[in-house]
Amino acid sequence: MDRSLAMLLLLGVLVLLTLIFLALFAVAPIFWSCMASLLYTLSVFLFNERHHIHNAQEFENRFWTIFAVLFSTALFFAKDSPLALGAWSPSLGFLSVLICGYAMHVWDRSMHRLEMSKLVRLKRGTATTSLNRLQDAGIPIQDMEDMLSKLNECLSDLDQTYIPSTINNWFYKGFVIRKEKEIITMFEEAEQSALNYLICNSKLGLIFYKVKDHKSFKHKHRTQLIELLAIERISILSVHSKVIVLHSLQTLKLPANVKAEFCVKNIIVNTKQDDLSELKTYMDSKGDYWCMNKLVFDDIKSEIVRENILSHIQREARTQLSHMVYNTKRARNRKGKFWRKVLSDVDDTLTCSGGSYPAGIDKRYGKKVMYPGVLGFYRELDLGTDGAEEWPEHTAGNLVFLSARPHIYRDMTEKVNHAKFAKLCKERGMHTTPSLLPGDLLSGAKTIAQNNFEPLARKKFENFQQYVAIYPEFKHVFVCDNGQGDVRAAQMMVDAFPKLVEAIYVQEVQDILKTYKYDPEAWAAKLVKPYFYKTYTQAALHAATRKPPLLRVSGLRRICENTISDFYMIPLKDWPSQQHKWDRHDEINQSLCYCNEFLECSGENKVPLLEAERLWKNGEKVKSPYGRGEILSFDPIFNIYEIELDWRPIDAQRKEYTETELEHMQAASSSSNSSSVKNNDGRSKVLETVFEGEEELSETNSDINSTHGVLRTVGDPGGEHVTLSGDETTNDSLRTLSSIPNEDLDDSSCQGKCKVIAKIQCRYISKYTPPALPSFPIEDDSKSSFSFWGSRSESSKPKSLFNKDDKCSTPYGCGTVVEYRENTGIVVLSMSGWSATSYLNAESVKIVSEGFFNRMFRNLIS
Repeated sequence: MDRSLAMLLLLGVLVLLTLIFLALFAVAPIFWSCMASLLYTLSVFLFNERHHIHNAQEFENRFWTIFAVLFSTALFFAKDSPLALGAWSPSLGFLSVLICGYAMHVWDRSMHRLEMSKLVRLKRGTATTSLNRLQDAGIPIQDMEDMLSKLNECLSDLDQTYIPSTINNWFYKGFVIRKEKEIITMFEEAEQSALNYLICNSKLGLIFYKVKDHKSFKHKHRTQLIELLAIERISILSVHSKVIVLHSLQTLKLPANVKAEFCVKNIIVNTKQDDLSELKTYMDSKGDYWCMNKLVFDDIKSEIVRENILSHIQREARTQLSHMVYNTKRARNRKGKFWRKVLSDVDDTLTCSGGSYPAGIDKRYGKKVMYPGVLGFYRELDLGTDGAEEWPEHTAGNLVFLSARPHIYRDMTEKVNHAKFAKLCKERGMHTTPSLLPGDLLSGAKTIAQNNFEPLARKKFENFQQYVAIYPEFKHVFVCDNGQGDVRAAQMMVDAFPKLVEAIYVQEVQDILKTYKYDPEAWAAKLVKPYFYKTYTQAALHAATRKPPLLRVSGLRRICENTISDFYMIPLKDWPSQQHKWDRHDEINQSLCYCNEFLECSGENKVPLLEAERLWKNGEKVKSPYGRGEILSFDPIFNIYEIELDWRPIDAQRKEYTETELEHMQAASSSSNSSSVKNNDGRSKVLETVFEGEEELSETNSDINSTHGVLRTVGDPGGEHVTLSGDETTNDSLRTLSSIPNEDLDDSSCQGKCKVIAKIQCRYISKYTPPALPSFPIEDDSKSSFSFWGSRSESSKPKSLFNKDDKCSTPYGCGTVVEYRENTGIVVLSMSGWSATSYLNAESVKIVSEGFFNRMFRNLIS
């Protein structure tokens, strides 16, 4: 679906919704006026997340409760409402309003509680707090299990599902305060291993939410607990525990506590060098939208706190790079880790959009089909050329997606993408859980309305700019496509950060010259230039052969293997057509051949090429551009069939086909007659009729396929003969036929049945159809030769394709028809705008449609 059709559909939907609203407003003006006001209020709430009403979960819960009360009030008490219960019974209407408000209050609290109750599970290669490893280290685990059980009991006492916390804290003040102090005491008295175990295995986010600052009771237990973990005991927390504390503060929402932003800054500032890089990477590997970028640039409202965090990150990055320059012991340890961030687009880069606007324009694969080899390409770029040969199982990766899809309230859009990523990790072996940097509604709306990709490109560049500020110690590789504004965004990245952008890979989903704001001359002066590719094996080959290489030779081989397995995993229903599958098969095989040449030169084993699915069996009759024939063999690599063509006259083919059909009919008739034979017991013996298939039919003509080598055909009227070698191989789509002099053939070779061996690609072969003689119009003598409208010969005369003075368009410009030679199919034209006469084939000339008034004016002049 292109942009024009999408805009027409959008306009139609808007007009339809407007008409429906006006119709409903005419029927019930009071009720629908209330609904319009509530919808406007809801839209302002959803699309203005920087408002102070979003600073705490309690504020949002109150908004949803009040909204539900107002909605139900209009629904039950408006006079023209379809459910005006209040007009019939005010008590029943008031009770319904209370039920709706309370139900919304409970539902919103339960959704937030569910979000905060999720345990953060990270892939990690450092020390873990699991019970098995603690037990192996000789640490007693029974006390920690008892402590965790006691902590969960205190939390369940505070967490009342159907009673609001305000009411619960008021009526059970002493009980609540005692339970909150018990929780704080457990975190305060726990040893280092026990503390890290409690943080990693408890619902810390829900604990932060349920432990309150009771202003009326002068007990600030939430602030005390946060300061205990983020300030007082920060020195004994592991990196994993720090990540969980930061995540819990994010889900609580930092403005909900006055000390939260300072505590976040203290956790980050007290984490140094490689541990800081590990903490940031883990924050982005949780599989949700609570990432490091959101924490620093969205959740933290204070500019001073944000600048302090970014300054600390820059200082630690410079220290890390200094170690690498002087090749210290710490630098040698760093070489075993991964210091490259792989940034990628989603639509038309990870998965194909199928040409669905506004997601993308690529139609080579089906919609939402993952490109073969893309996950292997991400993995090997992340691995690099140093460190482990294969990706370690319990290690967080460095993959992040820059998406143009806008962020909407909370994680409504991000949740869809993260579910897709989780599925890829589980089913397709994605090496890590990636992070996601979404777009916004403003840039998306401008792009659609103005048909201009500049706002989209600038939003991606702004996301990249923020991301680089968080990860200055890493190099960055950008993988994208040329369908929208990605190349323009890459240009801004290289201009702003030439030393941090290591490579740019652009998937060619349209002609390179159509790429938005792509200027080859401007890119020629830059250190990093975009590399355009059509398959990920082609991109991997470039990454392995460039100086310096981005991945190993063995990594290139693994990418080739992943590409082959990914291609076979695409179901047939996900291909737009069989032709698309054949084209991609040939495209990938061509790049695999180039990869095999490099692998062989590098001492690696070659990978097998893709094999096409066989559609026609040996002996099966088919139809090809060179005539009908019979399948002899099949080459699955090039998807080519060897066919013995039947170039005999059609009447001979028709005669043989009729005789074969008659033989089968007689065989079937004799079989049915023999079915009347009686059994010994007097009953008729029933025999099933067996019909021969096409393979058995072709076996009757096995004597035709006895000749091999160079086969010749009878001469044509022009005095030439056609020869075709059956032993010669070719990679072309069709076998090239060469002509030889007529005298090279003797008359004996023209007798009998003609045999020609051809090698033809599957895309040019179709199902066999019986030969048929050409049909001619039959003269009807019963009709009178006289006709009021003219003679029969004149009426049957075909109309000329071109008439004199017709205006036509040609590849060389417009012109006027001077003469049309029907016998040769040549059109003689006088060219317009320059004095020339052209002689062109009729196929290259098109008549230009002329308006009614122009045609009338021309007739009057003539």
